[in-house]
Amino acid sequence: MPILLRALILEDVDADAELIVLELQRHQFEVDWQRVDTEADFAAQLRPGLDVVLADYTLPQFDALGALHLLRERGLDIPFILVTGTVGDEKAVECIKQGATDYILKDRMARLGPAVLQALSQRRLRLESAEALAELRRTDETLQTVIQASPLAIVVIDRACHVVVWNDTAEKLFGWKNDDVVGRMLPIIPLEQRAAFYREVAGEFEGEQRSGQEVQRLHQNGTLVDVTLWTSPLRNNQGEIVSILSMFADATGRKQLEQQFLQAQKLESIGRLAGGVAHDFNNLLTVISGFSEMMLGTLPENTLAGRGIREIRKAAERAALLTRQLLAFSRKEIAAPVDLDPNALIRDMDKMLRRLIGEDIDLICVLDPGLAPVRADPGQFEQILMNLTINARDAMPQGGQITIQTRNISAAEIAKLGRQPTAAAYVLLAIADTGVGMSAEIRSHIFEPFFTTKEPGKGTGLGLPTVYGIVTQNQGFLEVDSTPGQGTTFRIYWPAIAAIQPLGKSDPNLRRAALGSETVLLAEDEDGVRQLAAMVLKANGYTVLEARNGSDALEIVRQHPQTIHMLVTDVVMPRMNGQQLAEQSAAIRPEMRVIFITGYTDDSTVRQQLTKAGVTLVQKPFSPSDLVRKVREVLDQPR
Repeated sequence: MPILLRALILEDVDADAELIVLELQRHQFEVDWQRVDTEADFAAQLRPGLDVVLADYTLPQFDALGALHLLRERGLDIPFILVTGTVGDEKAVECIKQGATDYILKDRMARLGPAVLQALSQRRLRLESAEALAELRRTDETLQTVIQASPLAIVVIDRACHVVVWNDTAEKLFGWKNDDVVGRMLPIIPLEQRAAFYREVAGEFEGEQRSGQEVQRLHQNGTLVDVTLWTSPLRNNQGEIVSILSMFADATGRKQLEQQFLQAQKLESIGRLAGGVAHDFNNLLTVISGFSEMMLGTLPENTLAGRGIREIRKAAERAALLTRQLLAFSRKEIAAPVDLDPNALIRDMDKMLRRLIGEDIDLICVLDPGLAPVRADPGQFEQILMNLTINARDAMPQGGQITIQTRNISAAEIAKLGRQPTAAAYVLLAIADTGVGMSAEIRSHIFEPFFTTKEPGKGTGLGLPTVYGIVTQNQGFLEVDSTPGQGTTFRIYWPAIAAIQPLGKSDPNLRRAALGSETVLLAEDEDGVRQLAAMVLKANGYTVLEARNGSDALEIVRQHPQTIHMLVTDVVMPRMNGQQLAEQSAAIRPEMRVIFITGYTDDSTVRQQLTKAGVTLVQKPFSPSDLVRKVREVLDQPR
């Protein structure tokens, strides 16, 4: 079958060109040819689609060397064969050096066909080799791209433990640059692990593999990095293991999550314990403080008994403060915002804060005497003070000074801070220390849950997030100023209120106003608390129906023949909690008013329900006067 051959013939004699074509046809070529004899024509006809250039050495105005130069200049891979009458060996060698494929003398034309076949075959091999090389290069580039883009650190070592491959992720994970490690001993093995590492490498060169192994490797800065390791042997064409591929995943984040999870579990356990202790304590304190108050009303103030009972009551009040702090820590306290004076609360906590910070730290309180009140949950406000004071203490391991400051802030001053005021006025609570301070990087993370700069076991990373949550939930905001070596100041801006509504405890008319004749159903599982509440209510004229638990109380609701005006129920009771009792009782006696007595509940759903508008709460420990006042207040509310 004829072979198509596209040929450009550089020849000034027509007969010689035709002779060349005949010889090619004799060798089964179907020749598509063009004869040229000038440089301009040669340049015009020279194109990539040609299969061969056949050129006489010397033409009147052009020669083979010029044609070769033009062919090379254009970068064309076209076989170039001299077909000439006479040419010396020196000129022939020069043409070969310049890129000619072969040369044929016109009196030996029989060689032309085989020479062209050989030239075409050589060009095909060159093209195939070039394509294979290009493909290999593309494959290598793709492989390198994959290696460098891999989210895993990829490291390849040889039998001498010298690094062969070290990708960008390895550089980021371990700190060493590629040029610092390739061709050198693997630097990431801690000194105490090297003997074991060399034994493992020896096993890997015997075919062993590791999958998902948790190990530690050395960072350039000297710290240890937690990583997950996979290894696999790499073999040559003969199946011999020549190197070991290692892939590392940074396990630091997962380790931190595990530690945070364990820390959260510990905190939950501690919170449950704290909440349980606070619950029992609240019941005891209710009984202690309640009966103390009742006894004080029967004893002269200047008697030994009167003074002793008064001290018992004060101790119960201090214990109640501790209980609120336990509940705030466990986050099981039901938020009950009240109108309060921040200065008074700070003074009440003064002794406790001084015990917390130690003797080597001075506590200075600069309190604005004309400070406006705020509406806040006392336990949450105390938690803010405690958390920020403890943080300040920890920032001064060598001692120092903590300053707690309060003052009034106008809405205009808030606007100057770049904030949009949502209240007419604010109260500033500032807590400043002279400690180590913080960098901008650390400041950007301090309100993130579980973030801490303290040593393991000395910080939960929940103190500042809790402060942030409390403040923002109460429509306030925080600002932090800190400079390394120059201390830290936390500023909390809390919406102010016009005035605290007076309770009027000293008003003698309140005693008479608290009296009543209604029937009250009292549901409380703690005997002492129930007996106290029943005694107080009866002493103020009420008829009291007592129940030890929710089920007994519900039965009374169903069976009692007369009107029950009010249900006073503990929230946490066996068999049926206070909320369930109130809901089922409402279906039977919808006109009955309800007051919840609460100090602690482990049920978040119940806590959410009890914080809804219209729900009346009496926090344990409560005083007798608080209870009867609240009962009268709710009974007198219009329907």
